[in-house]
Amino acid sequence: MEKNTFIQDKKIHYTLAGICLFHSHAAADDEVGRKNRDRSIRIVEQGKKDFIHNFFPSLFAEEHAGKFESEIAKIREFARGFTADGIIAALRGMRDRKSYYTLLPEFEKPLQFVIGKKDQKIPYDKIMAQSTHCRHSHIIFLRETGHMGLIEEQELTIHALSSFAKKCFG
Repeated sequence: MEKNTFIQDKKIHYTLAGICLFHSHAAADDEVGRKNRDRSIRIVEQGKKDFIHNFFPSLFAEEHAGKFESEIAKIREFARGFTADGIIAALRGMRDRKSYYTLLPEFEKPLQFVIGKKDQKIPYDKIMAQSTHCRHSHIIFLRETGHMGLIEEQELTIHALSSFAKKCFG
């Protein structure tokens, strides 16, 4: 197997060169998260237009909604091509995902967390708590970012990802 193969099986996670949880975490949704996903599913079932219109601005730090208005418009336009069934499947997949939290202390390779301080979807303290359970955690803390680091702090984010890839692959 190649070093960069991604497999979600704890018995063979050693084949990875590293993992980057980019505006993500290892835990399953809690009860509040599952209820929010169910609410979003109901909104999409009534019509995806309202969901698309309201969801994407919330991925940015609140003060960035105006600054990145053209990027949000492009994302919305792209998302209009998604089917309601596809959006619902993605929401169900996130709602029903398993927790991989217990794998964090077992993983022997570098594990990078990219965290937006102003993320409205994932509280940074939740990710910071997870990072303390890793053997080799790398934390990229984006102070002026929500959930969209590649847009909100593009240069810093690309540099961090590139540096991590070099660390993992030499």
